[in-house]
Amino acid sequence: MPVPFDRALTGWSRLLWGLALLTLALNVAQLSLLWFEPVLPITLTSGDEVWSTDFHDQPRHVQIALIALVTGSELPWIFAVVQIALLGRDYMRGTVFTENNTRRFQKIGLALIALGVFGSLLHPAIAALLFAFGGAPWMADMAPLFTLEIDYLMAGLLFFVIGKIMQRGLELQTSDQFTI
Repeated sequence: MPVPFDRALTGWSRLLWGLALLTLALNVAQLSLLWFEPVLPITLTSGDEVWSTDFHDQPRHVQIALIALVTGSELPWIFAVVQIALLGRDYMRGTVFTENNTRRFQKIGLALIALGVFGSLLHPAIAALLFAFGGAPWMADMAPLFTLEIDYLMAGLLFFVIGKIMQRGLELQTSDQFTI
């Protein structure tokens, strides 16, 4: 096990690791508790019309589909946070520029991009589901389908590019070690 090479990096790594685990625990708890709320309103809009229902008034199969949609849309975030926690753990151990960490940066990037795409698809998917099963009197606005969450896409692209840069740096370092 490598010895941490920098006290400041080790401290920041502990903070990163701790915050990632706390975020993970809070996200899982929030998702779990959400479904046990006594009143869980679902509101859809179409132009100026607003329609609202309660999650618990929906048939069981619609409830299960809604749970799957909302929970599934959060999975990329949970995956990214797990990768960040693993980065923090490796940094605490003093292993920074490794192939695993390079791949982790790329995985975080792809997860954030997926989160941006899923975030744009969630509202239209819920609206379509409720309309298809007769839970909504009309199809809601599909405008979110045509807008992407650019913040997540930019952050994801940044992480992915950093991972690619780290990968190239590792390749150059390896080739330099074997050059005489």
